[in-house]
Formats: sequence, C-alpha cells, structure tokens
Amino acid sequence: MVQVSPLGDGGPDDLPSVLRRDRTSQTQTPPTASGRHYNSPPSSEGSFATDDPVQVTVTRLKVPFFNLMLFFLKCTLAAVPAMLLAMAILFAIGQAVSIYAPQLAKVRVLIHIPQ
Repeated sequence: MVQVSPLGDGGPDDLPSVLRRDRTSQTQTPPTASGRHYNSPPSSEGSFATDDPVQVTVTRLKVPFFNLMLFFLKCTLAAVPAMLLAMAILFAIGQAVSIYAPQLAKVRVLIHIPQ
C-alpha cells in the first residue's frame, strides 16, 4: 500500500516529476562508454515502485493571480495567428469548392463597399 501525503510537506514525493528528475540527475553516475546513464532504483521506504494504481484527488491549485493573468494573455496572443491560419485555410477550401464544384456552393456572401 502506497501512502501519499495530501499536504505539501516538502517530502521526496512532493516535487513535480521534472524537478524530481533534475534532482536525481545531479546524483547520477557518469555515463558509460555507450553514453547511457545507469542508475539504481531509489531505495527509500516511500518509493512508488508498485504496479498498483494510486487514486488521487486534487482539491486546490495555488496559482498567483499575476501568473494566471500572464498565462491567459499569452494564450490570447497565440490564438490570433491560429485564427488567421484557420481563416486562410477555410477561405482556400471555399474557393476550391466554388471553382471545382459550383453546384455545392448554394450561398454566396457578397460584400460591396460603395465609393
């Protein structure tokens, strides 16, 4: 039975996998002649060396407001080129349909700007 602490008590399993991997890479053995690292598995009593699935419930995420705002701002800015690309692809598909199969294009939207 694997016991997972619901609190962030700073234990060995409290870190994300990237940081855990980074921490273990600092204590790695030097690479062999083939360039591969060989590590022995961790021998702590709280290790996750079991095949049984562990059920975890996330109850809270602590994200600072500024970081969350910056993340959504980046998402918004990244969506602009994606929308332009999607519009260009859909326009090209519409033009191809109107050229090669005009009977499929039943509705045409014409925009006229008077001078």
